[in-house]
Amino acid sequence: LSLLHQLFDEKSKKYPDAIAITTPSLQLTYGELSSKTNQVARKLVALGSTPNTLVAVVMDKGWEQVVAVLGILKSGAAYLPIDPTESPQRLLELLKQGNVNFVLTQKKYKDQLRWNDTQQFAIDEESQWKTLNNSAVCLMQSLDDLAYVIFTSGSTGMPKCVMITHRSAANTI
Repeated sequence: LSLLHQLFDEKSKKYPDAIAITTPSLQLTYGELSSKTNQVARKLVALGSTPNTLVAVVMDKGWEQVVAVLGILKSGAAYLPIDPTESPQRLLELLKQGNVNFVLTQKKYKDQLRWNDTQQFAIDEESQWKTLNNSAVCLMQSLDDLAYVIFTSGSTGMPKCVMITHRSAANTI
């Protein structure tokens, strides 16, 4: 078994020039995607990201989600996906329950949503990433560390936490 991001790294080393992501406005090769995710990982590590800490991903579906999730995993942390259309109260509650210090988002949400004491970084703000080293970060987590956490709505209306390890996610894949 492998950590989730190791599966991606293997593919990016084998096929760096192959297209990994295509959108109407952007195309990224595996090599370019790997570089971007390494930059995100380095920023998070520099800020104190460690295994089993949660970094929230609050954004619409798109290439930015892929960069965010892989960057978080490469930093050693786990990701917590949150729908940007959640009510402000629920968003803040999920950030609090997850003990989240860092949020990766998109420019359009960075200043629009209330974040409390978390630091926010927009994946699609190129200027904050392009000066960062894009080499790989050393692996920091084990198969039994968290890969991601999701909150279900819960039968009581209170969010319930479901924690998924790299081992569990890799078994599913």
